[in-house]
Amino acid sequence: MNRYYIVTILFFVSSALQAQQTLPENEHDCFIVPSVMADVGSPVRGVVARLLVDRGDSVSQGQPIAELESDMEQIMLSHAQARVDMTSELAARDADLKLATQELTRVEDMHAQLLAPSQQRDESRARKQIAKAGLAQALENRELIKIELKRAKHELEQRTLRSPTNGVVVEQFIVPGEFINDEPIMNIAMLDPLRVEVVLPANLFGSVRVGGRASITPELETDIPLTATIDAVDGLLDTRSGTFGVRLKLPNANMAIPSGQKCIADFLEYKVDNAYNSYTADALDAADASDNTVIELAEEAE
Repeated sequence: MNRYYIVTILFFVSSALQAQQTLPENEHDCFIVPSVMADVGSPVRGVVARLLVDRGDSVSQGQPIAELESDMEQIMLSHAQARVDMTSELAARDADLKLATQELTRVEDMHAQLLAPSQQRDESRARKQIAKAGLAQALENRELIKIELKRAKHELEQRTLRSPTNGVVVEQFIVPGEFINDEPIMNIAMLDPLRVEVVLPANLFGSVRVGGRASITPELETDIPLTATIDAVDGLLDTRSGTFGVRLKLPNANMAIPSGQKCIADFLEYKVDNAYNSYTADALDAADASDNTVIELAEEAE
């Protein structure tokens, strides 16, 4: 998460606390932000050969976004592939084993007919064991070569940097020709779904739960109401402000909702029953009686 993003959230929290006094009881200031802000880096060091996307471009998860210089990795991959394709050693060891097996068969037949001494038979058996071990060693070497090929492919793939999520390129930090070590190359924001951050007063603590819904009215005018689902609620109050945070998930499949704007959250239904207050508020009823107080809503619910 970049510094600008953190400062923006902190500014929103401060603004929400000041503006909350001017809103109806069932409405709360909120802020629409990307669900993910990812600073994309490289797992390896190298020189940037080219950038494949630009600021404002949409990207999908796994899409290549930048490439590092990879001439040496290409050579290592070609070398490993050539070694895997070589079969001469394996064929030679296989031929040695077949020859030693045939020789042992002949010597054992001759030994059974008392035409070959036991020493010759034992030597033939030993040559077969040596040839068998040689073939096994050639097979093991081939498996090691295959592993080296996988390693070369992996090292080459690491030279291509990919997007970790679906989203939009927000900012680029490097240009082609720069050497990168552990610094990020660009920032990508995930815009579907969006995240809605709401700061609620302490008297609502324990009343808003994961899975609930809220009607979201963005600062920029929209034709239809937006509905978000609560997916996280702070478990503790902030002792300095006497508030707690709620996070909602807002679908944005067609990318029609701009991120970074203020909004108003009207929780569709919540029930307050704690040490501070006890009442039920329904946003659908409150929309028709926006001038009523919380006490009047409690009397209607009873």
